[in-house]
Amino acid sequence: MTSTTRTITVSGTLRNVGNRKINDVELRLQLGVRLVTEAEISSAIDNPPDEVESYTPFARVAHQMQPGDAVPISLRASIGPDSSLDVTQPGVYPLLVNVNGTPDYGGRARLASLNVLLPVRSAPGSKAPQRPPTAPDSVTMLWPIADVRPRVVGVAGNGQPELSDDDLGNSLSAGGRLYELLDTASQANPAVLGSMCFAVDPDLLDTVTKMAAGYLVRRSDGSFGAGTDAYAAKAWLSKLRDVTKGQCVIALPFASADLVGLSRAGVVDLEKLATNADVVTDTLKSAKVQPHVVWPIDGLLDQRTLGDLVSDGGTSTVLASSAVLSGGYAADAIPLAGSPSTQPGGTSSAAPHAVRIDALLSTALHPSAGGSGAFLNAPDDDAVAVQDGLATLLYRTQFGHGGRRLLVAPPQQWTASSGELSTLLHTVQGLYADHTAKPAALPDLISAGPVDATGTLSYTQDMAKAETPGQVTGEIAADDSKCRDLLGAMSRDDAYRVAPSDVITPVQQGMLRATSGAYRGQSNAASTAVHQVT
Repeated sequence: MTSTTRTITVSGTLRNVGNRKINDVELRLQLGVRLVTEAEISSAIDNPPDEVESYTPFARVAHQMQPGDAVPISLRASIGPDSSLDVTQPGVYPLLVNVNGTPDYGGRARLASLNVLLPVRSAPGSKAPQRPPTAPDSVTMLWPIADVRPRVVGVAGNGQPELSDDDLGNSLSAGGRLYELLDTASQANPAVLGSMCFAVDPDLLDTVTKMAAGYLVRRSDGSFGAGTDAYAAKAWLSKLRDVTKGQCVIALPFASADLVGLSRAGVVDLEKLATNADVVTDTLKSAKVQPHVVWPIDGLLDQRTLGDLVSDGGTSTVLASSAVLSGGYAADAIPLAGSPSTQPGGTSSAAPHAVRIDALLSTALHPSAGGSGAFLNAPDDDAVAVQDGLATLLYRTQFGHGGRRLLVAPPQQWTASSGELSTLLHTVQGLYADHTAKPAALPDLISAGPVDATGTLSYTQDMAKAETPGQVTGEIAADDSKCRDLLGAMSRDDAYRVAPSDVITPVQQGMLRATSGAYRGQSNAASTAVHQVT
């Protein structure tokens, strides 16, 4: 929101998801007190404002809503000094969308709510924002290219992948989620594109490459039939190569595998497989693939896992959340204390470095329960997340200390719509244009040089609760041990040109998929995934 803004509009759809009729459904907007501290911003992402400073009158939405009924809503409110929503200075404000009504057999109550952050770059009616007196923050954005969950459930005798459904094909086609991630990025201006680094899932890349040559999809009766989107897969790969040409690219862990959970289970070979970037490097030859960079799920990593990753010489830089990384300043690449710095064979190497991900921005961009809906539908979490992310980015760049390096990391399985992605990039472009922020490439952050400090990883018990369940990783460890035994007992078949790894690696990749970050909080799904492999 800027100095020329006079009104804001909240629109959407309300649906009665309860089993009772609701009478006299009304809606109003409530604006809280301007947020000043990081703690206040963090709290407001998930909680309604503690204090209401101004509000609109209640507006009638529906006289009556039967169970299952849906009604469109659109509430326009004036904003600025002496308006319904009283905003007199720039900043970030908590906004509550409050829906009241009277359900059958009950009294009048709040039926649903949505809390969202409202960014105000300059107060309505005031002068346009001036260039900040301090040095602008440098902004780098990770742009994850990953499916919402693993799809491969097997491999046919002819080598074609067997997928659980054809949703991936839809996602790759025009209008689909993965298509829009690329299409939106392709429209970014050079400054914005230069500050982006594409984080590509090797599992997705390998799957789509094989889909382009033909694939199978599991039918409702359990049998497999030919998939119909091989052409879409081929076209998407071509678009990915075009968009990433000359651009920064890093490889995500395979299927967003749980590196900490794998380390805890002692399967170091699977950790190494998960962080192998060869398929990304080989497929995107025209991209600037950054080697030896690891971005774990949510940026969370413990010391043991770091030791595993570094000991084989495969990792030199970790993109770590500020929630787990202490020491250093902003997003500077800082040496990690207590890390092994010896390569295989005894040769010495520099200690691994960590680049700090801004945890507040990551939390804001992560879809969460930004509201409630006991009787009516809950809000669109993705739309709220992008709005909260924009507000938090404004807080950092326009009202922060200035001169810092900000690494912005959305969820690895990012489900924001094309409109929300465009809004995000357009806003970042505006920050660059008025010198509130400036673009910075990820390689520049990594090579910024050591600071006069060391960082430490502080992995908490609460973080550990989100790991892949021990029962699942225990099964994986037992099965991986059998795979290693088989690998040692097998030899290459020169007649059919089949190496032992051609047989074993797909099984191990299936184990990695069972630890995918997409299954966090879904232990049954993870267990089912590992049983499909073994």
